[in-house]
Amino acid sequence: MAIDLLNQTLPSIKSHIYPASISLPDWKLKEGSVPNAASPTHNDATWWNYTIPAPWGGYDKTGWFRKRISIPEQFAGKHVALLLDLPESLIYVNGKPYQGVDVHHQEVLLTTRARANQSFLIALEAYSGRKKELSTFTSAQLVVLNPTARALYQGLMALHELEKTVGQSSPESKEIRELIRQTLVFLKYFKPEGEEYPNAIERAYNFLLRAIEGSYKTDIQGLVHLVGQSHIDVVWLWTLQETKRKCARTFSTALRLMEE
Repeated sequence: MAIDLLNQTLPSIKSHIYPASISLPDWKLKEGSVPNAASPTHNDATWWNYTIPAPWGGYDKTGWFRKRISIPEQFAGKHVALLLDLPESLIYVNGKPYQGVDVHHQEVLLTTRARANQSFLIALEAYSGRKKELSTFTSAQLVVLNPTARALYQGLMALHELEKTVGQSSPESKEIRELIRQTLVFLKYFKPEGEEYPNAIERAYNFLLRAIEGSYKTDIQGLVHLVGQSHIDVVWLWTLQETKRKCARTFSTALRLMEE
């Protein structure tokens, strides 16, 4: 029963991870190698006007996309991020390499406390890959991020995977299902579209955190090391230049995730 309730509730929690968003359809585009393309002082007036979604590129092509973003007043004081759906890219923020973007890493956290009218110059160095078909910059959004909703969603997903791993007939599985049930009680009587639901998410997350830190805390002494890791093929079916850019995308993403 707890797992059925979890499967029903997870989509509602997920829908609150990004409670507000603004579409960013209009960009500037220039294909090829462009010196200083990421610099805030670079003049992109002669670049193509590009409205997403739209095709670009082709076989082994580089595309530069630029846009200046201003934080709206309703996003002030909140976590604000970009959601980007396009092929492998390195995003530069205010002229500095910031993070890789790909199908598995579409969220780019810009700030944990946004200021109204705060400005960001976004430049994307995108790579089409070694395929003949055209690529597509599918979507771009400026979003408010609710880190508590994301933490609760990921925590419940992890418990669900752990429950399946230990085996449904085991005593540990029963404990995990009970913990899931107790957590979801905080959400059960509120409508996902209601004003109180975000507060219910916070109460559920705080309960889950206390339960794990209290009842499930181990007495085993030890030291845990967290090490950033990523898989990368530095020698594959691409040029040396693309290998360097691949490393930049991969390593910057790993560093950004470690900071979060």
